[in-house]
This record gives sequence, C-alpha cells and structure tokens, in this order.
Amino acid sequence: RSSDLASLYCCYCFMTSTDGKAVSLEDICDNAKMAREYALLGNYETSVIYYQSVLQQINKYVSQDVDLQRKNRWREIRQELNKEFDQVKELQGILLSFRTVAEPSSQKPEKKNFSPPDPKPSYEPPRSHYPRPAPKNDVGHDPDVWEPPPPKPKHIRPARRPDNVTK
Repeated sequence: RSSDLASLYCCYCFMTSTDGKAVSLEDICDNAKMAREYALLGNYETSVIYYQSVLQQINKYVSQDVDLQRKNRWREIRQELNKEFDQVKELQGILLSFRTVAEPSSQKPEKKNFSPPDPKPSYEPPRSHYPRPAPKNDVGHDPDVWEPPPPKPKHIRPARRPDNVTK
C-alpha cells in the first residue's frame, strides 16, 4: 500500500541507481498511487504501465539498499504490488476477450462479391399508418403517387332562427 511505502521511508530520500539516475521514494509512491487510481477508473492499459514502472523502480531501489530488514520489507511490498498487477492484467484480459467475442467479423477478412446487384432492391420503405390506395391497372399510373384527396363534404348549417321567436 502507498501508506506502507510512505511509512517506511521519508518520501524525499533518494538513492542512486546503477545507471546514474536517482530513484525517488516519492516517485515510487506516486506511481503506485497512479497505478491503483487508473485501475479503479477502469483504465487498465495505463494502470499496467504504471505498475510496471513502480515494480522496476522498486527493483532498482532494493538492489541499492544494504539493510537486510528494509530489503525484506520492500520485497513484501513488491509482492503485494505484483498481486495487484496480476489482477489488473487479468481484468484487462477479460475485457479484451469480450471485445473479440463481440466483434468476430472484424478479425476475418471480408470477401468481396463481384456479382451484379439484385434487380429488386432489398430496402423496403417504412409503411405509414395511412392505407395506400389499391393499385390501378393503368399503364401510366405510378403506385408511389397518391391520388388527390376526395373533396371535403359541405356541412349544411342549420338556418339561423330569428331572434323574435320564443321557445
């Protein structure tokens, strides 16, 4: 845990690795924290990169330390982080298997069909809720063109009663 790392050493302590670069405990703590945060957010690819980085940093740090007790404690921390790292890799693999199952056609090469298109289109326009008129046998009749609507019936208004008529 990053709290274990912080409690082991002051985060501002540096050791020099074999390649001349300083291994900072602060960097180790930050990378472990970032690896966990990205894993919690579901960004497993980035989390894996941070876990790899923190494990490499711990290996460099342990190789430079001379105190046996501290080395053993760092090995315990590395084992815990390795377990977390394996769990993240497992989750990443599960998600990858979902993607490959959901997209099987993307892996297979497409076969190109060079045959002529069908004379009848496979697309059928959506049917409206209004009934279409019965087709006519006229040669010049287009079935997609509707006939004009019938004329509106004229409502006969009742004649107005004169005002002087009593009920």
